[in-house]
Amino acid sequence: NAETEQIGLRIKTARLLRGLSMDDLCRMLGGIVSKQMISNYERSINIPNPIFLDAITQVLKLPVDYFSNRNSVIRSIELRYKGNLSAKEYSQLKSVIQTELSSYIDLEKTLCLKNKFLNPISRVPIKSNEDIEKAVDLLRKRWKLTNYNIPYLCSTLENEGIRVIEIPYDNDSFDGMCGIVSGIRQPFIAINKHFTTERRRFTIAHELGHILLNIDDTFKDKERPCNYFAGAFLLSRKAIDYELGLRRTSFTLEELVDIREHYGISIAAIVHRAYDLGIISRKYYDHLYDEHINNNKLEKGWGDYKLSDIPKRYKLLKARAVSEGLIPTEYKHKDLNITIL
Repeated sequence: NAETEQIGLRIKTARLLRGLSMDDLCRMLGGIVSKQMISNYERSINIPNPIFLDAITQVLKLPVDYFSNRNSVIRSIELRYKGNLSAKEYSQLKSVIQTELSSYIDLEKTLCLKNKFLNPISRVPIKSNEDIEKAVDLLRKRWKLTNYNIPYLCSTLENEGIRVIEIPYDNDSFDGMCGIVSGIRQPFIAINKHFTTERRRFTIAHELGHILLNIDDTFKDKERPCNYFAGAFLLSRKAIDYELGLRRTSFTLEELVDIREHYGISIAAIVHRAYDLGIISRKYYDHLYDEHINNNKLEKGWGDYKLSDIPKRYKLLKARAVSEGLIPTEYKHKDLNITIL
């Protein structure tokens, strides 16, 4: 049946991706099955027993659910939006994300990949903004990031086991969503691909805050500390002190544009960060918003981030699977253009 064929294909895929012959695999398994039986399993002539599946999973260091056909189901999600999504729109959006994630995780299984995630700041209690600053410093240290710009935020998160996917969603009420995939208990972030790079980066950092921060009930509104975290993660205290100094009475547009282009954070977020850290007064903060930022909310003419900061892992895994013959070469996806050399 289809399930047996799927298991047979995955046994063969796992063996070939490790560069092993059937004789090699037989030896590694300690001879618990013969070479002929392995061949029968791969060709779906015989159904492998649980002892064999457990043994090959351990020997080849496969994901624990590699031979499972259960669909990946999103369990818990956090949604950041302005409140304009109807129940129907929310349900449709969740379905799209769930379908995309299921395909992503199935592709990882096909390629025998493990996706490990550890939260390095899970034990840091967050009761104040200063706690968030300390958590950001620790996170940057654990993830081996500098105190300054993070050029490719998506790749940084993907390297740490957080799946990032883009959703082409026309309703600008949806910025981003984070959640946990049930069973494997691993986080994901979904973002609206139609926004500017700076807005998407801030959204990703905000959702990262929801995933990582151990927020105390001191914060009744969980969005506030996550917004603060996003600003601090993209523009650390050391970075903004270096760029703007400890106290200022005014800024030049050129300074703020330079920071935007270098750090990939909007001028609005830079100004807010400067106010949070006491670099500027409330009076000057209000002046900047009332006279400038509110009159140019899209920040046109104020520079932009030059790097292409988009999630790439899912697309590259598809290309790898096609090149290895694990999925048909005629497999097409609107964002998958590959040349097999």
